[in-house]
Amino acid sequence: MKGLILDTSHTPFISLSSQGELISSCEPSHHTSSSYAQDIDLFLKKQRLALQDLSYLAVGIGPGTFLGTRIGVIIAKTFSYALPLPLVTFCSLRAYQGVSSYPVISDAKSKGVYLFESGNLSLCSAEDLQQLLPLFPCFLSPTQEALLSKFPFLSQDNCLQRPPSLTFLAQHTYQKALNGDFTEQQNLEIPYLRLS
Repeated sequence: MKGLILDTSHTPFISLSSQGELISSCEPSHHTSSSYAQDIDLFLKKQRLALQDLSYLAVGIGPGTFLGTRIGVIIAKTFSYALPLPLVTFCSLRAYQGVSSYPVISDAKSKGVYLFESGNLSLCSAEDLQQLLPLFPCFLSPTQEALLSKFPFLSQDNCLQRPPSLTFLAQHTYQKALNGDFTEQQNLEIPYLRLS
């Protein structure tokens, strides 16, 4: 069972898994929908695969930049509809948590931060985040630099920059596919936008 995993929310990537094991991954060359689709095609050709060879397609649904997240979601919906190919969705911050028990935070611009903890996504104000500091030794983040400049109570010791854990994500999305936890194209939303 092969799955293509896409995310364009923070650190854009394309990865391929087989039976939950990460086979290969790459960063797209550009950040537009047309070039991202071309990068996917090139990536699959290097693996000697076509979209029709896949069992499912997994896509990160944010939080992240508004346009960035939408590029991945639109590409995934298009491919899923055209083939048809089952869709697995995941919170993009889950990729940065991996198997760690530490919560993940990312910049929510003027609204504070997005907090992903124990499988739940929420929006926190600066005051809420400061009150959480004593509860956790540190937070993980794909947007450390922005958070450190925005919140003086955060430091490099309690807010750690984290790359996405593609190995974890390969296992996570495979499990969802095995369990039949698919999202219909017409129901695929970017739910974190409702928090803003």
